[in-house]
Amino acid sequence: MTQHVEMDTNGKTADELHDRIRFLRDERLKLLRKDGRIPYSGPNRDTYDQMTSEIENLMVLWRYVADA
Repeated sequence: MTQHVEMDTNGKTADELHDRIRFLRDERLKLLRKDGRIPYSGPNRDTYDQMTSEIENLMVLWRYVADA
């Protein structure tokens, strides 16, 4: 089964998307616990999960724009 997904880059270039991905990755690293593990629960875990989801979505858009 094939699913069609409409991708909206809001006029961003591949470089701009890649810069946002790098920024989110750097910010996400700051949320890790002192021992380097992912936070178990609480607001840091929620933020970590949201950033991970946004990074994954941006990676799809970035590949789409870079291949176009």
